[in-house]
Amino acid sequence: MEECYDQVVHPQKRRVVRLVLDGVMGRLIELKQEMVTLEFGEFHFMDDIISDLKLTPSDIEVPIPKYFLLERQKQLKERERLLASTLASMGIVEKESKPEESLSWEEAVRVVQVMERARQGRMHAKYMRGFLEQERHRQKRGEVSTMDEAYAAVIIQKAARGFVQRRRVRKERDNEFIFLGMIPPPDSQHSHDPIRLSEETQHARRLVQDANESEFQQALKVVRERLRETEGADIQERLKHQIRQWFIECKDLTGKFPDYPPEDEGGSKALFVNKTPDEIEKELAEAEEAKDKGRAPRPLRLNINARERRRMHDLNDVELIREEKRAEVEDEVRQQVDALMREELDNLKLVLDKDKGKRKAKKKKKAKKKKGKREKDLTPDRSMEELFEELVREGVIVRYPQVRLRDYLGSYNFLGTTLRQNEREPMPGLSDIRNVVTLFGVLPLGSESVHTKLVELKAKSKERKLDKAAPLVRAMLILGPRQTGKKMLLHGLCTEVGATLFDLTATNMAGKYPGKDGLKMLMHLVLKVGRALQPTVIHVGDCERMFMKKVPKSDKTEPKRFKKVLPKLIKAIKLDERILLVGTSQRPWEGDQKSLVSCHQKIVPIPRPDYNSRYMLWREFIKRHGGRIRDTLDLTSLTKVSDGYAGGHILEAVKQVLTEHRLEQQAARPLQAIEFIAPLAKMDPIYQDEEDQFKSWLEKTPHGKNRKKALEDAEGGQKDKKKGKKAAKK
Repeated sequence: MEECYDQVVHPQKRRVVRLVLDGVMGRLIELKQEMVTLEFGEFHFMDDIISDLKLTPSDIEVPIPKYFLLERQKQLKERERLLASTLASMGIVEKESKPEESLSWEEAVRVVQVMERARQGRMHAKYMRGFLEQERHRQKRGEVSTMDEAYAAVIIQKAARGFVQRRRVRKERDNEFIFLGMIPPPDSQHSHDPIRLSEETQHARRLVQDANESEFQQALKVVRERLRETEGADIQERLKHQIRQWFIECKDLTGKFPDYPPEDEGGSKALFVNKTPDEIEKELAEAEEAKDKGRAPRPLRLNINARERRRMHDLNDVELIREEKRAEVEDEVRQQVDALMREELDNLKLVLDKDKGKRKAKKKKKAKKKKGKREKDLTPDRSMEELFEELVREGVIVRYPQVRLRDYLGSYNFLGTTLRQNEREPMPGLSDIRNVVTLFGVLPLGSESVHTKLVELKAKSKERKLDKAAPLVRAMLILGPRQTGKKMLLHGLCTEVGATLFDLTATNMAGKYPGKDGLKMLMHLVLKVGRALQPTVIHVGDCERMFMKKVPKSDKTEPKRFKKVLPKLIKAIKLDERILLVGTSQRPWEGDQKSLVSCHQKIVPIPRPDYNSRYMLWREFIKRHGGRIRDTLDLTSLTKVSDGYAGGHILEAVKQVLTEHRLEQQAARPLQAIEFIAPLAKMDPIYQDEEDQFKSWLEKTPHGKNRKKALEDAEGGQKDKKKGKKAAKK
């Protein structure tokens, strides 16, 4: 469905597909939340179902629609321009892009001399080594023996044919391994590369989409103007007639003229929403009589030449545009008619009812009492650009690296169902974590219509007293050991939806906005700017420090000052606002667990990568940094040796080994697994004790307690059944 919406070029068809796509995404999130409620956990392992249906893990991967970013290019460019100009005024850009200092003439000559003398020395050493080797062979061999020409030709043929045959067998073996997926394919730069051709075709279709969309918008304007010219007067007369008829009917029934519906209730539109069957039959009869008398409404006649008409009908369905725009024109004309008919009704009331003025004054007073309280704006005289620049200068709004969630590499947990059958709780795979972040973070933030659907579902669940079944998430906690990719998940979430990132980490906010008034102003600025620049992500790093019982004296960042403000900030996020708070933690047991869990609706734990994930990480990191994977590189042994190391450790080891000098030597000296062992040995792995601490902490969360209780109830039920069978046998 997402691919269909991305590649269809007809603008009206794309709008229909978009409705279906948003509905599917909303339903998918709703089903996921129902599964969470039933199984007491964010992760669900379907490896047995995948095996039975002959599917692959990629088939259950949740795709992220491309229109999240493609349809917001102008807004993202404008925000990036404002952010870049603010950082440039602070001098940050100049420091980052500072050019390297050039060498003087004498230093450059000295460098060239050193390099040239070293080259000459290497060439001389190579010549002498070859000369000495030849002399050594002559001394061992003694006199050179003569050979028959026919025998020499046989030897040459044997060597040549053996070389050709070995090359053919090696090529066939490599092709078979590539087909089976056992080795990666060679880098293809040819013009017939199907992946590159597919990407070019998709890009060309998007260009056609833009052209068709501009023509569709122009057609909307043309049809709207023609409708206003041709049918505006008829619509106005019809509405006036209907409203005057309503005046007369109410006067005959009640003896007085009715009150005109206010504008906030839709004006006269509210009068004709609910109609009885008799009223509908009466209107139909009047319409038939009008046709018989020749007073049928005039059809729409567009003053468009034949060429434009053919072009418009080829790209767009004019009848659909006409129906849509007729309703808009009718609403516009209705507002004008309401203003006229209100004055007319007031004049009638003044003539027939002298005391009406007093009652009107009373109603105005009642209307004033209905007004609710509005939030106090602490910065009413400042523009949004000024507030944005202030937060950028204070480091609250930060620029994040552009990474995609698909770059968060990891495999699916293929043993989840098996472990649960053996009464062991499995840890999720990195692919499962990516799916959960996509469902509860990316999709609601990226699509405004999906967010609206979830708000409606929240309202329905509240009416039915099913608050826990509502899938709308305001806060998410990502926890895991060091180097497991918590920040990368956060940046990938922001990149996929083009979000504005606010960093409220205690270390980042140290010394900024001090005191209660400063903290109050900070929360006001975050909410005000975040609401204006939706979607918004608010990051709180090391969030467990806010809920520590006792902060060390050496810590000068004052993390506990956000303890009372953070829950209020989460509650202040309204249901119709696309704002998500994301907390990260690598030692959650140091803070108060009850307070930490109550602030976050979703908890996403990241474990150590398993064997499949580590193999994928080694292979992809080496390829991305220019390495060539050959038979000499034993990835299997490297994956086994790196057990306990996270993705960040593996990436750092690859960067240390694959330097520019080492990449140039790959042709003569292929990569070997032993080269990556030394950098890994210098890093501290994630020990099993640390992972056990995370597991024990997760067992104390509400989902962990409920799941443990459900397992105990299931075991008790099985024991009761066994006892019943034994008693029946006796």
